[in-house]
Amino acid sequence: MDMSKKKKVIIAVITALAALIAGVFVWQTYNRVSQAFKSIGAPSPASFKSPVEDLPQTNPFERVETNPLEKVKTNPFQDVYKNPFGE
Repeated sequence: MDMSKKKKVIIAVITALAALIAGVFVWQTYNRVSQAFKSIGAPSPASFKSPVEDLPQTNPFERVETNPLEKVKTNPFQDVYKNPFGE
């Protein structure tokens, strides 16, 4: 093996060890956080509810009558003619 292959192998081993150490650190930190939630009796983050679910309806165009003259009969010829070919 020449020198450049040895350097590549050493760099690969160091990178793998660094990734392993970082993974163990993150895993232990996550376990500590979840145990802290359990020990103080706080709800776990998985059981949190979305605040959007409890918002009131604010869209003024849904459930609101948009035409105030809809119930008033304004066209006297509307129901006079019956189409013999239609239903």
